[in-house]
This record gives sequence, structure tokens and C-alpha cells, in this order.
Amino acid sequence: NCTPAILEDFGLSSTHRVIDTDTQRPEIHVELVSGAPRIKYTKSIFDGIRLFCRISYGEQEMEYEETITRPFWKDTKARMDPLKPETRTYYAYFLYKGQIVGQKSNVDSITLEALR
Repeated sequence: NCTPAILEDFGLSSTHRVIDTDTQRPEIHVELVSGAPRIKYTKSIFDGIRLFCRISYGEQEMEYEETITRPFWKDTKARMDPLKPETRTYYAYFLYKGQIVGQKSNVDSITLEALR
């Protein structure tokens, strides 16, 4: 433990927390809400996340990415073929001042059933 005067001598603040942006990773959760995937995460000190998604059905795949600044986001991207089931797999990185920082999040998937 140091006194506030000692911390001040070293240019540190006893009330300022240092967050290591290299080791932080978002924890994402995907659930189906009103027929569309909803992605949730804890925002903390970061500006948001860069979300990556791989959509696959049968032998075909498509990838896209989105910048998310709210603690939840509904994926309203159109289905590749509404008559076939498809799997959407998501992962993310935190964003800080417009740059990707930290570690890759967990990977979470959801399967959208075919529409009849």
C-alpha cells in the first residue's frame, strides 16, 4: 500500500484504474427472439464490439461483420434461403477508440429453422 502522495510522485492516481485492453475478451450470448438471433454482451469500459458472423446452410457459407455499440443487438439479416435451416455462428472482439482490442470472445451458434 502506498500513500496518495507517493502515487502522485510516480504520476499515478489512486482513483484511476488501469484496464489491460490486451487481455480482455467479450462474453457473448445468442438467443432466438421473435424469430431472429439476439446477441448480448457486457459493454464495460469499451466502445462496443466488432461482431463476426458466419452463416451456413448445406454446403454454402457467407460471412459478414457488424460494429455493435449497444449491449444487445438483433440480427435481422435476411436468410440465405428461407426454405432451408441455417446455422449462424458468432464471435466478437472489443472495440476501443475505433480499434479492435483484446482477445477473441467465446463462439456461440444458433440454428434458424426453415420457414414454411
